[in-house]
Formats: sequence, structure tokens, C-alpha cells
Amino acid sequence: FVDELEKATAHDEVTAIGERIAALDSEMRRAALREPYRAALARVKETNRRWYEANKEKSNAASRAWVIANPERARENKRKWMAANPGIYRAQMRRRKLKRVYGLTPETWESMFEGQGRVCKCCGSNDPKAKTGWRVDHCHATNKVRGIVCHPCNIMLGMAGDDPDNLVRGIHYL
Repeated sequence: FVDELEKATAHDEVTAIGERIAALDSEMRRAALREPYRAALARVKETNRRWYEANKEKSNAASRAWVIANPERARENKRKWMAANPGIYRAQMRRRKLKRVYGLTPETWESMFEGQGRVCKCCGSNDPKAKTGWRVDHCHATNKVRGIVCHPCNIMLGMAGDDPDNLVRGIHYL
């Protein structure tokens, strides 16, 4: 097996050899082959990574073409991946939304929140008061980000229509 592992050039080949090793009766034999198997797998992964870096556009075009040709399988693969990687998926969606809607990166958001003392910029609370966390407050006319606020303050500002006069009238009412 060691010679086969050293000659293996594709991930499928290494995996097939690994399955044959796993079927062996002797734990000692499996243990002796564990490190060569891991080394072969790492070598193949590095080869694949280098190829992808050199052929990124070609690989991405082929992936897009496959998704167009196989929409049902692509959706099923995506659904399975999302179920298996919920934390990564949420982080990707957050990154995309921050960039698309507010023009922020998660790092910029974090820096902004740190700069306001990690509290609501409106009321000073350190509790977002929502399961989904803090909100990005922004001017709806200019889309300029004003700060990070808690859920109640975001609702209050939104219901006031970003109009300070509405807020003043509300203060006088109270």
C-alpha cells in the first residue's frame, strides 16, 4: 500500500486505497499505513490547490456551466452543504448582505461597533434585544451608515421615518 500511496496522483485514488486499508483486519497494519495515507492525501490536495490557483477562471466557468446544466442537482448539493455548514453559511450571508446593502465588510462593522463602545449608538444599551443581534442604522435617502443600534431603537427610528421632527413630537407627547 505504501508504494501505491506514494504513486497516487488523484484524490479518488488515495481514497480508494484508504478504503482498502480500512478493510484490513489488523489494527497494527492500519496504524502503520495511517501516516503514508495522510501524506499522500495532503500531497494530492496541495497539487489540486495549485492547479486551481493556476486555472481559477477556467474552473469557475466549468462550475457555472455545470450548475446551469444541472439545476436540480446544484440546488440539492447547495441545500446539503447549507445543512452541513450552518455557521459558515450564516457568515457568508452576513458578509454579502453587509456589503450589498450597506457597503460594509464584517471587519468594518466590527471596527465601527468597537468605536462606539460596543453599545447601541442611540440609547447606550449593551443588549441588542433581538435574537438576530444588532442592526445597522442608515439614512434611507443617502444610504449612509450612521451607526449600530439595538432592535427597539432601529424600530423607533424607522417608524419615525428618519424625520427628527417626528421624534421631537414624540418627546413632547411623552
